Amino acid sequence: ACALAVLAMTANGRSKDLTLARGNDSLPRAMAARVELKLEAPVQAVEATPDGVTVRLPSETVRADAVVLATTASAAARIYRAGDRIERELMATPYGSVIKVGLATKRDWSDDPGLRNVWAMMIPRGERRQIVSVTIESAKDPERVLKGGEMLNLFVTPDNAERMMDWPDEQVVSAVAADVERLFPGALAAKQFTRVVRWREGMPKSPVGRARALAEYRRTRPRDARVWLAGDYMGMPWLESAIETGTWAASRIVEG
Repeated sequence: ACALAVLAMTANGRSKDLTLARGNDSLPRAMAARVELKLEAPVQAVEATPDGVTVRLPSETVRADAVVLATTASAAARIYRAGDRIERELMATPYGSVIKVGLATKRDWSDDPGLRNVWAMMIPRGERRQIVSVTIESAKDPERVLKGGEMLNLFVTPDNAERMMDWPDEQVVSAVAADVERLFPGALAAKQFTRVVRWREGMPKSPVGRARALAEYRRTRPRDARVWLAGDYMGMPWLESAIETGTWAASRIVEG
């Protein structure tokens, strides 16, 4: 369903996907520069009343008219305990673990006709072993890699990611080496460096019924609601959808 959604957004591949030239983290950094931001202030509880919302921090209490709760589902459930049935159902959304192996190599495949303009690929179920998908960074933005080289981001399958989550970096790289060589021959021999990144809650899952629950949530929220859920589990599991859920929640607060 997610792959079909991407095709729909790109007019079945006829329009071009875009990315942020300085990486995805440039967006939250730009946003943070324009708002009042509190760091090292973990929220302990979000409590809604008919008059507003109380946000409890370790050293202070913040009061607001409304809150957009844009965390992972598990964090939302931990700090917002007064949710109704549909909120509790959505905040129980499970996640799959994600491990990404970033591989910078002195080799490139820019002259390979099969990879021209390809910035990502998914490995078919019958052929995948350790790796489920790959992104090719030079196809996103040539400035991200040195000339004549490449940066590959290799994503481990969810079941293997869960199994490898506490492995040392070297062991993870060794485990995916055969897949790397099969997909990109010579990449490891020309390796510049590798970096392993782990997310225990990396990808929200979509058990049967989640789409119906999301539709019900948007259809039934009263305009004077004090807490609004947003984030990757409240739509499609990617950045653009997380942004849309937050924008939707903020607009409902303003309109209310």
